[in-house]
Amino acid sequence: MKPVVEVKKYIMKFGFAYIIGLVALLVIVQLFDLNHSPGVSIGVLMGAAYYAVGSFIQDNKRTPNKKEKTKMVLLSFITSCGISSLLVLSVALIFSGVDGLSVIIYMFSQFDFAIVVGSFVFMSFLYLLSLYFSYGFIAQKLYDGFKKKGKI
Repeated sequence: MKPVVEVKKYIMKFGFAYIIGLVALLVIVQLFDLNHSPGVSIGVLMGAAYYAVGSFIQDNKRTPNKKEKTKMVLLSFITSCGISSLLVLSVALIFSGVDGLSVIIYMFSQFDFAIVVGSFVFMSFLYLLSLYFSYGFIAQKLYDGFKKKGKI
């Protein structure tokens, strides 16, 4: 049995890639005045997970085992929620000051509580599913590709 690898390093890499991806997305959306769907944000999430799991595979010459995968999924999810929240608050503060925060609070108070919670639960499910897929199926495909090219 292979020893369980500490995943903090890879979660840091995930967080870094996720921040870069979200900022790039924000800049592109603003520059080109685009509307984007949650699918684009999930693409950024999966791209960050791809970067993290690729680094894991190169360092350890294998895909994450079940325990490592579970840790990576949960910690990546928590990291993505924290980064997304901080980014929204930062943008609101930078562009609108305290009034921007008031607008966000007011917007949420206008929605039915069940709708807000339901939306959060649904999006959380999609994020967790995407991360599970990234650290599982995609990790295996990436591992196979690295092996085929002789990189591991």
